[in-house]
Amino acid sequence: MSAPTLTELFHLLQQGTSRQRIQAAHLLAGYPEPQTVAALSQALAATQDPDLQDMAVKSLGRMGPLAFQALVSALGDARAPGHHRPAVRAVAAEALGKQQNSAAIEPLLLALKDANPTVRKHAAGALIHYKEDRTVEALKQLLLHDPDAEVRNRAASVLQAMGITAPVNIPTIITVKRPVTKPLPPLSSDPSRKKDV
Repeated sequence: MSAPTLTELFHLLQQGTSRQRIQAAHLLAGYPEPQTVAALSQALAATQDPDLQDMAVKSLGRMGPLAFQALVSALGDARAPGHHRPAVRAVAAEALGKQQNSAAIEPLLLALKDANPTVRKHAAGALIHYKEDRTVEALKQLLLHDPDAEVRNRAASVLQAMGITAPVNIPTIITVKRPVTKPLPPLSSDPSRKKDV
């Protein structure tokens, strides 16, 4: 059986069953062309199927610079109406990091303020490719003030990878699990303890 043509994939993406649409979105990653980016972006915006959304944004992420603007749109602004699910925005943030296009910095910095910690964590991770004063400062602020431990830990690891000395009070910020120990009884309550002679 021959592989489906680009026209057939576009048709399946629009009118196929749920499984066919997801498969078409997956296969379209192998066709990095403007019309493919447009078709995947349209599917991402129009569908309510989370599996199709996830596959569409992943395929866009594999298309390199051609899909840059589509990924910026997918990351979007969580405060705007019609924004995508956190999982979609997180994948878009990660893909924008890999593009190493300085135009991605502003959308990623905005994503550091997203209400969803998964999005903030992926945006922080994406900034590892953009070492600038403004990104370093944003990561330091995230490390010091973000309420989520995983986000703070990601910010710390990115700063470390950048070779940046983190603020001195980091140990009080990062959550560390310590074993629970019972307090020792007072010395006077231990009858087996002998007095020193």
